[in-house]
Amino acid sequence: MPNQSILLPKVQDLAKEKLFMLRHGRILDYINTNKLQIYLEHVPLNRHPEYDWHDHDFIEVALVLNGSALHHVNNEIVPIKAGDVLMINKGIFHCYSKICEFELMNLTYDSDSLPIPVLDAYDLPLFFRLFPVRNHSISDSISVSPVLSLPTEEVQILYGMFKKLANLLESKENGIKFKTIAFLMEIFIFLLSRTPPQKIKANANSAIGSALQFINQNLYHDFSLSKLASCCYMSERTFFRYFKNYTGFTPYSYLLNRRLQSSISLLKETNKSIGEIALQCGFCDSNHFTKKFTNAFQISPFQYRKKLNLK
Repeated sequence: MPNQSILLPKVQDLAKEKLFMLRHGRILDYINTNKLQIYLEHVPLNRHPEYDWHDHDFIEVALVLNGSALHHVNNEIVPIKAGDVLMINKGIFHCYSKICEFELMNLTYDSDSLPIPVLDAYDLPLFFRLFPVRNHSISDSISVSPVLSLPTEEVQILYGMFKKLANLLESKENGIKFKTIAFLMEIFIFLLSRTPPQKIKANANSAIGSALQFINQNLYHDFSLSKLASCCYMSERTFFRYFKNYTGFTPYSYLLNRRLQSSISLLKETNKSIGEIALQCGFCDSNHFTKKFTNAFQISPFQYRKKLNLK
């Protein structure tokens, strides 16, 4: 990989007090601009350099064909082995170390330029890793770990699909771009269909945990269901279903309940007016706040505070 070199202090402690040069890979360094922005690279046995810190402007799907290694993403380290599949997002600094009989096949592509019909694909687990939502980062702890661990026979199937895709990319027959995109989608479907059910649930629960964190950090700001769903890389319908299963609330009910609980603390502990509390807790005005509070607790905020003062 080429050219642009920078220093990133975050990974220096992983380099045993040496300063590693971090390289930035560009997909256009591997292909012509008039071709589909897809590139496959076979890294032969034990030929991958160790501690070769780099990031890239493309998505990388790495299939471990043989051996083992440690995969580093900034300060996160995870052991990987034959059959593991990694999905590495744009801008993620990573490298391998402790390689042993290590052999890789990398599928790389520019997710922003490929004419893939997304439709309802974000309902599928892991699709957000193949085509990340713009302006939403994926954490180092998620990026460092394999998304799949395939048995030997499926490794060979996927390896064969990668080689067929490489041949299609070299072909000059009519309609080849259409055929190449269609076959690339077959590869994606192969990967997406092999996510274990328990991993689907774990990924969904982790995503809903991130949504709850977002709500709690932005409790008094306005945001839409689509915003929450995009934080979890899900469609609105899928997010709604997982959120309710996980919390027992709809997203709106959860947000309303959190705001009302916060208002109770302010009614108890401050002398702020009902209007001030309403605005502070994210309600548009005191009337809206009073209506929601009364519906939830069968008592108005004013009466609730008055009752507290009588004790």
